[in-house]
Amino acid sequence: MSPNVGGIDRILRIVIGIALIVATVAGLLPIWGWIGVVPLATGLIGCPLLGLLPFLRPYRHRAWLALLALTVAAVSTLVLPMAFRVLIDQGFSSRNAGHINQYFLMLFGVAVVLALATAGRFYLVSWLGERVTADVRSAVYRHVISMSPQYFETTQTGEVLSRLTTD
Repeated sequence: MSPNVGGIDRILRIVIGIALIVATVAGLLPIWGWIGVVPLATGLIGCPLLGLLPFLRPYRHRAWLALLALTVAAVSTLVLPMAFRVLIDQGFSSRNAGHINQYFLMLFGVAVVLALATAGRFYLVSWLGERVTADVRSAVYRHVISMSPQYFETTQTGEVLSRLTTD
């Protein structure tokens, strides 16, 4: 077996995992339908972030918007040097001053798109993180409240409080 096969296998596992996660967030697959498949197919046996998918599902539309903003920002970042190249090659070589203004406005437009997409991505990812964190905390508190009184008799108060505040 060549050394490159391991790298291809790893990349294939990552791609399969991302496809399964995207399909679940989109609502195409139920979370319980592939819980056992992801660790086997992707090697993500110890991936704690998979447990957050059920908490992200109510906000999947915003997650898609964040992914779109991330994609637009990435494409804008790649287009920016090309816009500089066009400005330098075409704008400065042209005898007409109107051409340099057009190329500069094109470069400015790319920079504005990049700034707006980056700001949108930052806002959406921050908002999603706060909402998911609040939902996880709410689920933990609901779970603790639903526990039997016997648990609280055998467990020290400090241990329960420590688990609630630090985990």
